[in-house]
Amino acid sequence: MLIKCWTCLRRIRRHWANFCYGCRRHQCAECSLAKIGRVLFAQDRSRMNVLTMSRKEVEVWRPARPRLAEVISITDPGAGPAALCPGITNVLRLAFSDVDRSWPDLPEIVPYSRAQADAVAEFVWALPPIDLLVVHCEAGISRSVGMANAIALAFGARRSGPIGIPNSFVFSRTSDALMVREAVAWVDSAI
Repeated sequence: MLIKCWTCLRRIRRHWANFCYGCRRHQCAECSLAKIGRVLFAQDRSRMNVLTMSRKEVEVWRPARPRLAEVISITDPGAGPAALCPGITNVLRLAFSDVDRSWPDLPEIVPYSRAQADAVAEFVWALPPIDLLVVHCEAGISRSVGMANAIALAFGARRSGPIGIPNSFVFSRTSDALMVREAVAWVDSAI
């Protein structure tokens, strides 16, 4: 039996839907993951667009209103920070290697740490309702795509930019941090 998700209006099979006992409606899995953030904080992030870019693209990018631009800048360890538009002030800068898992025996490789994932979660949750969040890395096809996919899935936002090959380690660690941050916010709001 096919039913409609009440959030995105897509047709889904009934046994794939999640039932919300609060509003007595069915949702698809993606919408139910994003629901807590939208309902608790009344910040509709579903209109947010998460855009991925390469370092070269972001260094020449000039937003119409730089003070309203939000950027997560990912660089290689040892590389200098990306030269962003001077008016952009809300930037989270991270430096880690493009690896799919933690490599403890190689000192030159710096994996994506839990502390960095927590910093991403705090940064994204602290944002006001925005239209555009830019995530960039060196090539714009692996680390930034994995992080952007996790953010877009967690908040029900749109994702644009190159599809690339998402870094699964970055995706899973960012998703975990966003879900933990969401659970903490939910508990804090219930108290």
